[in-house]
Amino acid sequence: MDWDFIVWICINIFIPALAPVLLLLMPKIPRKTRPYAKGVVLKAIQDGQLFWVSTAQCSVGLYEFYTYFNRNMQQTNHVLAWFCVLTLGAILLASVTLVLLQALDFNDMPERLDHGLIMASIILLGVAAAISCYGHYLAAQSNQSATLIQDRKER
Repeated sequence: MDWDFIVWICINIFIPALAPVLLLLMPKIPRKTRPYAKGVVLKAIQDGQLFWVSTAQCSVGLYEFYTYFNRNMQQTNHVLAWFCVLTLGAILLASVTLVLLQALDFNDMPERLDHGLIMASIILLGVAAAISCYGHYLAAQSNQSATLIQDRKER
């Protein structure tokens, strides 16, 4: 793993997905605000807010696969890459649909936590992030091989 890939993961995966959740834990640090901060993370993601992040991850992943396909159209073995694109499309559609349903039912929702919705948003976000990382890896590999081929042609 090179530093470019690690930086890409930090900027495109960890910051959008984990930074808001980790910042919500900050009120638990001082003793005065601990009673008020109880359950603040679950309250912040209980209505499916992580679906927005998974939508963004799908967009990033789809762009990475577009870059990969642009550089490797002459190759015929793209079965796994196309499966990943279809999976990202399904996650994107599911995330947008679930956010829409949550928005439509917002006034009729009970005040209790929906753990199934929270788990679904976490799982969809994790899968979208993993596939986006794979797409970035493929795009970076195809970029390196394209650079090597171009260097050989110039010699």
